[in-house]
Amino acid sequence: MRGVRQGDPLSPDLFILCAEGLSSLIQHFVRQRWVKGMKLNPEAPVLHHLLFADDSFLFGTADEEECQHVHNILYTYEIASGQQINLQKSSVAFSRHLDLSRQLALAQILGVHCVDKHDRYLGLPTHVGRSKSAAFSYLKEKLSKMLISWRAKLLSGAGKEILIKAVSQTVPNYVMTSYMFPEGGTCPSFLWRSIMEAREVLIQGLRWRVGNGENIEIWRDRWIPDSYPRCPSSPPPQGAPQFVAELIDPILHCWDTTKLEAYFSPADIDLILFIPLGRRRLPDRLIWHFQKQGLFTTNSAYYVAKDVALSLVLAPPLPLDPFQDLWKAIWSVKVPGNVALHAWRSCSMILPTRVALSRKGYSGDMGCLLCPSQAEDAYLFVQCPYAPNMWDTANIVVDTTHRDFKEFLLALLVAQSKEQFAKSLVVLWAIWKNRNLQLWEGKQ
Repeated sequence: MRGVRQGDPLSPDLFILCAEGLSSLIQHFVRQRWVKGMKLNPEAPVLHHLLFADDSFLFGTADEEECQHVHNILYTYEIASGQQINLQKSSVAFSRHLDLSRQLALAQILGVHCVDKHDRYLGLPTHVGRSKSAAFSYLKEKLSKMLISWRAKLLSGAGKEILIKAVSQTVPNYVMTSYMFPEGGTCPSFLWRSIMEAREVLIQGLRWRVGNGENIEIWRDRWIPDSYPRCPSSPPPQGAPQFVAELIDPILHCWDTTKLEAYFSPADIDLILFIPLGRRRLPDRLIWHFQKQGLFTTNSAYYVAKDVALSLVLAPPLPLDPFQDLWKAIWSVKVPGNVALHAWRSCSMILPTRVALSRKGYSGDMGCLLCPSQAEDAYLFVQCPYAPNMWDTANIVVDTTHRDFKEFLLALLVAQSKEQFAKSLVVLWAIWKNRNLQLWEGKQ
């Protein structure tokens, strides 16, 4: 193929002719019994080579003579075609029963490096062992690299949604035509399974010992020393602090009773005040709740395991997600992608309202941009004086008594047709867009 430029229309035809020449050369060596190839079973045909584009597999017996013949085939092909084999990108794999020193000697005859196995051929794993997840982990890595590229950062929220859906569905399609993906590490060792069985016992007995309180999340972590360690018994009210450090007086380093009375039930307050705060303000750390020094003991763990086993037997079935229909409706309704994404972000409490931003460090004005009388959160879409005007203009009747935004949206879904619900999502998006116009351009 010398003298032919890259992209020349003759290149594919010439390449096929050369590949046919290589295939004929291999078959000639097989007919002369210089290359024996291999058989998967006595009735199967002899397998001596597989060619697909520029990926080639050659099969043979692991002895010096046959390796020398394979080397002669490749050398003859180079001389005849002008195509030089890239030995740096080539490798050879042997049976596990062959001695390592012999493997290295045969690989030296071929002029390539020796590997335990060929990872992939034509983009597919050539060997899927006991660890199914490890065999297909390259797909996850490939997907991650495509999603975190710099180009993805320039897309809008809806654009990123389309990118994720397109990439996550197309990348594994080719592999899925040949393999069924595993659900997870499916055959763990007996030792690891035994360790994992004890995880729930450990979780039930671990508790955060409060030091400076900077690493303990109030409403998620187990830090209240009840009969079992737990988080607060009541859900977080609006504007509640996030970390335990915010409940501690920064000067006196004692519990701020004013904040405790504002956010916690009396039962929780009694238990929190019982937690000692050292003067040295040490970092927070996990301890075993059922031992005074916080050290794990098998004796106490036995009783925890017994309680866990009993609770699993007597516990009622987990309730279904009451908002499951809402999630399905948001993603199936016929609205632009940015409208559906906005509704989902609003329900998930990740819309960048001023209240939401305050949880991430924002300390500016908390008032609603459209009516500064209240703090800006989901109130913006329901109870803000500007919102009813929008709903009335769209001829949509709404119940403004709902404090929880998901319940508000679920009530709309139940009361409306699909077309009306789609219209409601557009109104929500329009209110948010109007709020942004007020913020960035000073107009409504």
